[in-house]
Order: sequence, then C-alpha cells, then structure tokens
Amino acid sequence: MADAVRAQRAGVRRAPRDASNLGAVIQAYMRAHGLATHSEMAAVLGVDRTLVSKYVSGARRCHDVTQLRRFAEAMDLLPETFGLLPEPDDVSSAGEAPTGEADHWRLVRRTLNRNRSELTAAAASLYWDPERIEGTACITVPTWMPAAPVELGAVELSWLSDAEPPVVRGDDRVSAPCRPPGRPPTDRIRA
Repeated sequence: MADAVRAQRAGVRRAPRDASNLGAVIQAYMRAHGLATHSEMAAVLGVDRTLVSKYVSGARRCHDVTQLRRFAEAMDLLPETFGLLPEPDDVSSAGEAPTGEADHWRLVRRTLNRNRSELTAAAASLYWDPERIEGTACITVPTWMPAAPVELGAVELSWLSDAEPPVVRGDDRVSAPCRPPGRPPTDRIRA
C-alpha cells in the first residue's frame, strides 16, 4: 500500500488491480485508431457490440484474466495496462523491474513480430521490379540466387582477411537508437 501512495504522490499512474480502466482504455483505443462505433471496436476485440457498450459505460467490468490478456493482445497493449503481470516469457531474464522505455520496446517488438508477414509484403511492394524468393514475399538480388538447389553440406563459410570493417558496429553511438533499451552492454552488444 505504501508503494501505491508513494507512486500516487510522485504522479505515477498505475493500472487498477481490478481492470476498472477497461472502458477508458477502449475509448482511448477507439479515438487513437479512428474507430467510430462500438461495432468496429467489437470486431477488434472479438466480442459482441453490446459487451463493448457495457464496458465503455461502466455497466460491466471484466475480471477474467484470460479475457483481459486477449483484450490487451488485440489492442497491442501490455497486460500491465489492466493490472496484470506480464507473461513469463515477457519478463526480463535479468529479473529487472520493467521501465517505461523497456515496456515500450517490448510492445513495439511484439507488434512488429505479430505483423511480420504483412510488413514484409508491404516493404517488398515498395520495390519497382523485385526478384522474389520462390514461395515467399522476400526479395533478393538475382546474383544471390543459385541456378539450382544447393546441398546444405556443400555450403562452406570462411573469413575474408581483406574485408573492410563494418560501417556500423554494436559498440558505436550510431547504433544506440537501434539497440534494445534498458539492457546493459554485453559481449554481443557494447555501448
């Protein structure tokens, strides 16, 4: 309780434990995504229009954790929005308390991963006359494609001793905006 009081005094807003903010979240989502009717929102959430109306008016609350997780996923929100703990695979392996920046990164990553196929197709459509890898939306350069299938065992990788160093490395300040926030430098990612 003391933590909640300190957070309130510091101006930190936390999701209510009973998900009583569901109606406000739905309304904010509708405004942000240009949804004019409860029917449109119901299609996003996968529920009946009347249920959306009841959530928005406050006539009904949702206490079902599974349903709240579905709503959060459908709206690309973190479960914490409704006072839920993150899924175990969403929690940092270092056991760190999530920060606003880390939460945002997780949300962006989850949204991009969920829409990877559509994003790939959209990016590929931006190219004038792309060469596509057969059976995929992936684009390639014709010189990268072998004339016939290659046995995996026949592939040999080796280092080029005279190769130029990369323009951007993980330890450059240039790559800082591209690296996940809130992570300390490691052997793979140096700050």
